[in-house]
Amino acid sequence: MSRQLLPAIGAMVLAVSAGLAWSAVRSEREFRRLLVTGDAALAAGQTLDAVEAFSGALALTPDSMVAHLKRGESYRQRGELEPALRDLREAAALDPTAPQPVERLGDVNAAMGRWERAIELYGRFISLDERVARVQYKLGLALYRVGRTSQASDAAQRALALDDTLAEAEYLRGLCLRDERRPQEAIQALRRAVTLNPGLTPAREALADMYRVAGRRRDHIEQLEALAALEPGRPERVVGIAAAYARAGRVDAALGTLERIGDRLPEDDPLRVEVARAWLGAAELRGEPALVRSARDLVEPAATRG
Repeated sequence: MSRQLLPAIGAMVLAVSAGLAWSAVRSEREFRRLLVTGDAALAAGQTLDAVEAFSGALALTPDSMVAHLKRGESYRQRGELEPALRDLREAAALDPTAPQPVERLGDVNAAMGRWERAIELYGRFISLDERVARVQYKLGLALYRVGRTSQASDAAQRALALDDTLAEAEYLRGLCLRDERRPQEAIQALRRAVTLNPGLTPAREALADMYRVAGRRRDHIEQLEALAALEPGRPERVVGIAAAYARAGRVDAALGTLERIGDRLPEDDPLRVEVARAWLGAAELRGEPALVRSARDLVEPAATRG
């Protein structure tokens, strides 16, 4: 080989190396840009844009655990659970020591009603990191769903020991106490849950039901009123208040409450039946045939439809 060729070959090698290095830098920059774009889309609730951004990132770096995790979470939020499972399984396989994919896999299995599998996954997360109250609660909820109430209560208490402001864990503890037939303790737990999070409607519903069973009518109605205020678009909440007033013998209050619905009563046969029952209860207490006719007018269309 001519000595004159050696410098030229060396220059070519350097140029190729520099080109490859620059291409790798550009690819890494684009990969990171797509991750940032996907994160922003996901934070804004634009889950389809997030999926597209993370898919672009994976086209550049197919073995990225983070990109698989983020796309799996995007699919989960879209309700597309099978694609979410595939991505999250891949993320967990790429980094078996990472707890985040395991938690999200548990969430997807829980959403699919696969509670035993969710229990296994949340347990695996806790073996990696036992100091996360949120996951202790999720484990407790999954245990509760399969009837393992005592273990569910233990998990809820572990969650509260880590974060005593976690209203969902207090709610779960209240359900466990209720099922263990410890009503006063259950009421205390549920009251604390709604104090921690006044918008936690399942806890308010459970508390209202506990008050009803205990015969605490005023407290029962108070919770029903709070639920109606939280969900003004649901006339059935107002119907429940009216029915409670009727059962308490407070006819005027029952009828006044029903008037709050106005023309918002939907074409919903079960709801119309509940309204009719409230009016019949008021009619029985007051002896007013007009209320009976009003109740009949409500349910006749439903009866005609069978």
